[in-house]
Amino acid sequence: MARGRVKISWIVNKKARQAAYKKRMQGLMKKANELTILCNVAACLMFYSPDDKKVVTWPSHVEAKSLFDKYFSLQPHERNVRATDQESFINENIKKIEKKLAETRKVIMEYEMDHLMFQLQVGRPLDDLTNTEVDKLITYSNNKIVSLRRELDYRKHCNREVSTSHLL
Repeated sequence: MARGRVKISWIVNKKARQAAYKKRMQGLMKKANELTILCNVAACLMFYSPDDKKVVTWPSHVEAKSLFDKYFSLQPHERNVRATDQESFINENIKKIEKKLAETRKVIMEYEMDHLMFQLQVGRPLDDLTNTEVDKLITYSNNKIVSLRRELDYRKHCNREVSTSHLL
């Protein structure tokens, strides 16, 4: 049976707090061990509890110190090659969203132009269109013609390759 959500707040009872600390610390150590094995990465953990007055390190103090030394011996630009701060994370997300927005706007514009062309086919007079609609329709039509010509050229090229391969 699944456990319910744990309320994250300060544990007032000192013994319960110590028990939760030890249990969670062991859980983190187990997960770190699994991560190092499964992904072949170097990792260390350091715990400082004001109650214990000593630092607990995983896997060992010597290995953790050597990993810290190795990290701090790198040049600052090498340390931060893959590091992401909040600002760059948000900027990357903004760029992704703006790209999706541009793609969505393009699709909407294509649907609008298809609808406009359909209206013209069923009898809507050209005089009803605004200058902006006419300009968009011309651009859309030209892009469609270029796209169709490319598709036609590609198919002709593929047909030539198929027919020459049958001759061999």
